[in-house]
Amino acid sequence: MKVLNITKSYRTGGAAIAAYNIHSAILRCKNIKSQYLSQSQFRSNNKGITARSFYLTRSFYLILGWLHQKISNFPIIFIKDRKSHSCNLLPTSWHKYINNSDVDVVIVHWIGSGGLSIGDLLKIKKPIIWVLHDMWIFCGSEHIANDDRYIQGYYKSNKPTNALFDIDRYFWKVKKRAINSLSNIYFVAPSQWMFDKAKQSMILKNSKILKINIPIEVDYWSEKSNKTHMFMDKYSDGEINITFGSSSFSNNKGLKMFIDSLILLKQRANPKKIVINFFGCIDDGIIKRTPFSFKNYGFISSNTDLREIYQNSDLCVFPSFIESFGQMAAEASISGAFVIAYSETGISDFIKNGKNGILFSNYSERELANAIYESISNAKRRDVIKYNELTIKKDLSQEFIGAKYGELLNNIKEYS
Repeated sequence: MKVLNITKSYRTGGAAIAAYNIHSAILRCKNIKSQYLSQSQFRSNNKGITARSFYLTRSFYLILGWLHQKISNFPIIFIKDRKSHSCNLLPTSWHKYINNSDVDVVIVHWIGSGGLSIGDLLKIKKPIIWVLHDMWIFCGSEHIANDDRYIQGYYKSNKPTNALFDIDRYFWKVKKRAINSLSNIYFVAPSQWMFDKAKQSMILKNSKILKINIPIEVDYWSEKSNKTHMFMDKYSDGEINITFGSSSFSNNKGLKMFIDSLILLKQRANPKKIVINFFGCIDDGIIKRTPFSFKNYGFISSNTDLREIYQNSDLCVFPSFIESFGQMAAEASISGAFVIAYSETGISDFIKNGKNGILFSNYSERELANAIYESISNAKRRDVIKYNELTIKKDLSQEFIGAKYGELLNNIKEYS
């Protein structure tokens, strides 16, 4: 069997890394060949896999890709928060490439910001697996729902009062018609949280959905580096290292709430014993309010450096309001850090209270501050590592997740 994974970005962003990890997991299955392609990928001959043509040079691809993205997302000029929306209005060449190939099943990952269109989806003749890295397929143009319209339906009666044009209603209707007419599409939710959201939605409530977590390279993230503190600043014994990392500048990631919780924490904890580490997409203006000593490591391109941060952190805080799975939290936990996260996200699939972290249930800076304060004395790396050895190192391994995808793929092939 041959499988094609398609995604917008090659290895940039959490969804792209998750997609590549799924591809790597499937490669471990016997008799299944997996291919991974993206619109930003270039072959050795400098020809790109692109939306409009598969035979463009790099320069023309970059120009045409930029124009395609802008035109395809033109309707969102009427939306205030444009970065969290995609229209994918223009057609692409993906369906031609897929239908003319010898692949048996195509797995669609994150294709926002001008990637695969709904019209393309209708033209694909092969079985399709859509991985729900976000909520886009069952919403309007939003990647993350900010209200219950995805459950109720996008009607004139529940249109947001501040919306000039109801762009989301138009795209929701297009998706609803398309999904209802497709018999060759299956959906995979990477967490119980996303599974529940999809089943609540008007578009996917009757669809075939299976829950399969995102696989993690557990051996790599749990391997102890011999070069401790080669990347990180050296800290004194007895200090508590608290780390916050974010893959985007989205308010959903909870950076502001984290800083507010630290201000409350300072009233109860010894400021001389706490050091805050930041990495990823971090707003310098916000973190200046941090009441403890801190270091911003910025964007981390090396997994070795990222592993060092995790392995030298006592606590890792991921207070996202919405998280489809929480790949960074899983990597941090497997590295031995005690993870603090919001309970109503995909992170609750692998973080268990008092075992390898704390899940706070009321989304507020006070509850987060309480969780951090409680963790300062209770977090023990050896206990986290011991618990994970018996649980998530197996449950999130590429072998285990690959086998689940292998079973799904063989079933689809058998009945298609």
